[in-house]
Amino acid sequence: RHSWYFGALGMPGATAYYGLLEICDPQPGEVVLVSSCTGAVGSLVGQIAKIKGCKTVGLTSTSKLQLARDCGYDEVIDYTNKDVAALIKEIRQAAPQ
Repeated sequence: RHSWYFGALGMPGATAYYGLLEICDPQPGEVVLVSSCTGAVGSLVGQIAKIKGCKTVGLTSTSKLQLARDCGYDEVIDYTNKDVAALIKEIRQAAPQ
């Protein structure tokens, strides 16, 4: 089906796979922080990171918090209406190491 090219078998899947596994090379126990964690690429990055044994922290908007949790993220941070200092504080709480 042509629609497969828009998902895991297409550009989003290739970007998530190559970007995470070939460029970042995450190791079990490491933290993977994903901005736009509910997007086409970000949702796949989180799932691949979980398979690799990583802790996942996702950033998303208020309206997509539950979707991020459904994607399997360990921690989800709402970035809506927050300044950089507040986001850094929340990221450090989610991933203190």
